[in-house]
Amino acid sequence: MTKTQLVEVRSEILALLAEFTYRVDTGISVEELFDESAVFATPRGPTQGPAAIAKLFASIHAARKAEGHISRHGNLNVRIVTIDENRFEVRHLMIAMALPQPHASLGALLVGDQTDVVVRDTSGIYRFLKRTLTPMLEFSLTPKMESRP
Repeated sequence: MTKTQLVEVRSEILALLAEFTYRVDTGISVEELFDESAVFATPRGPTQGPAAIAKLFASIHAARKAEGHISRHGNLNVRIVTIDENRFEVRHLMIAMALPQPHASLGALLVGDQTDVVVRDTSGIYRFLKRTLTPMLEFSLTPKMESRP
């Protein structure tokens, strides 16, 4: 690939990551962001197919919302390696926060190693083929302590 093509690939993949995190944070379905044979794998086991993956993230969003949390996700240190002309391995550090709102339970912070395989279809659309999350750190967020005299 030429340098221009690599820049275009990177731009499209970063846009896919940003769209995914926006949708997860706002409760919008992620179904169309996944290839029809997609798998989302975590230590809890795999979830297969875009509809099942979308249902999983919708249930997580609903549970956080019911607990009074606002969800925020981010991707850091994104590295992209070309597998072949239409498949790319994407590795990055994923941060997920469930931020507590007033009168809500404690929030949470998850930091994980995310490895994705992204596929470009014949119409040039980039979608997740496989997402593998390996949690590294998980914390409960504590309430702000009052200042002591």
